[in-house]
Formats: sequence, C-alpha cells, structure tokens
Amino acid sequence: MARTVPRALARVPVDDAAEVRAARRQSVQLAVVVAVHSSLPQSRPHDPALAALDLRAQAEHGGGSLVAFVSDSPRLLAELEREVAVVEPGASRSSVAPPALALVRAPDAPTAVRVADLVAPEHLQLMGEAVEALAGEVRSAGALFVGRGSGTAFGDYVAGSNHVLPTGGAARHASALSVATFRRRMARVRIPPAAARALAPAGAALARGEGFEVHAASMERRR
Repeated sequence: MARTVPRALARVPVDDAAEVRAARRQSVQLAVVVAVHSSLPQSRPHDPALAALDLRAQAEHGGGSLVAFVSDSPRLLAELEREVAVVEPGASRSSVAPPALALVRAPDAPTAVRVADLVAPEHLQLMGEAVEALAGEVRSAGALFVGRGSGTAFGDYVAGSNHVLPTGGAARHASALSVATFRRRMARVRIPPAAARALAPAGAALARGEGFEVHAASMERRR
C-alpha cells in the first residue's frame, strides 16, 4: 500500500523503501573533510583510511557528487588519494565508482577551515585537534561534524541532526530544512504620529538619495 509523506513536504506517494533509496542516490552531494598535522604532542594520529571512507560514503549518493579533502600535509593528501580508491566489501556498483575527488593543500589549520567554509558544503567534517578547535569559525555548512568519531554517515541516519541540507553551496545563505521553511512570514507595521514625525526626516533623506521624491513626500506629509 502506498504511503504519502505530509502534504506540506511533498505530493508524491512513496511505495516502498526502494524508491527512497533511488531518490537518495540521485541527489548530488558536496562533502569536505579537513584534517591537518598538529604540533600538539597530545594530538591523536590522523587516519586517512577513515577520512577516505567518510568521503566515499557521501559520494555513494550519486555520480555527480563531489568530495574534497583539505590538509596542510602532502603526506596526508597522498595517503588519502590512495585510500579513497579502496573498495569496501559488499559495496554496490554505484559505491565502487571512483568519486570526484578534490585534494586541497592549505598552509595551516585556519586557512584550511576558511577554504572549506567558502565551499559551503552540505557536510563538513573536521578531524584533528587543530581544526576541531576552529569549529566555532565555521559559518557556511549544511551540517558540521567535529572529531574523529563524528563520521558524516551518522548524520545521515542516527545522530539526530537534520539530514535535509542545502545543496550546491546554498549553505552560504540557507539552512537545513525545517518547519520554518514552510511558514509564511509577514511584517505588521503601526507607526504612531509622534514616531512618524521622528522617522520622516531620515526616511526622506534616504528616499531622495535614491531619487524617489514621492517616497520622501509620503513620509514628510505625516510630520
């Protein structure tokens, strides 16, 4: 029996889980992992194989997906490039296809995080103490995953974070899907006479600066 998602979200009946999986594979993902060498002696060793696995997991969504690895270490970049070609046992044909991979070398941790932030990916993962400490600097990502244990695949299924994320760099100006996305908002303005008299000079000056004389007159008549 066909099941239908709430009308506010879609009007397409979903017959079974296969349709959901097919739709997920057709989505284009943009995922970035940032990992750098840290001079801190307590830093845990980085695992290029784990980072590669996380990137390949996001590339599994579809052939048009782009994944990127940003690091200050040529060694990490080279190891990641090798590891991303490793095929997981039991992976489907779409999972086996080599992902579109961008390798980016940054001079230091702050620059690496800024580069990732400029890309505004759906998924941004920070691995290593130097970049994890800069998580608060990230402004443009659909979802931010901080730490070695925070693989992006957890966000897809069980972490509890929103998984309907802005695509195509839209994280620069948009957030994950929420109830607010489907709400209409309207401004309601009531300006008392005294306030109109106080606001009119500034409003009229701005209007005339744009060449809108009638706008200026409209405000000034209420003084």
